[in-house]
Amino acid sequence: VLNARFRNDQRGRYPLFGHISEALHEYLQSFVLDQNTFAMFCKRCDTYASLTVRHRSIVLAPKLLFVMINRCGGAANLVKIQHPIKYDVAGWCIEEGEKKIAYDLSAAINHSGSLKAGHYIAKVRSVCDASQWFYTSDSTVYPISADSVVSGDSMVLIYERQ
Repeated sequence: VLNARFRNDQRGRYPLFGHISEALHEYLQSFVLDQNTFAMFCKRCDTYASLTVRHRSIVLAPKLLFVMINRCGGAANLVKIQHPIKYDVAGWCIEEGEKKIAYDLSAAINHSGSLKAGHYIAKVRSVCDASQWFYTSDSTVYPISADSVVSGDSMVLIYERQ
């Protein structure tokens, strides 16, 4: 599970549009940790040593890749996220020998409402016909076009490895 978010610009504003690749880059990039907060005690040296760099990576590509887009609070809810139906994560993965690690979008989950109350709907790909998509909301299910799946309002994306 990747918890993706979009970085504010220098003025504290979120972008109006973003791409899933930008969110993955933000999530996986290395950065320096606060030396006062992240320190370990070394018994041999009898001192505190600071942990300065944090790095995340995808070591082995999973069968299912869940991308949770952090939309908590204010303007973050307005960001339209472009997410393709087919996605290659080879550039993000350490897995050796793989030139292409392709995924197909299986579901996009959206939320409407506030943090205190709201409603979830899902747009899911058929297991019988990969070109067919369905809108699901409680007891309502009906077919939709693939174009409507990539609306940009999703909160959770579920990709299945090809």
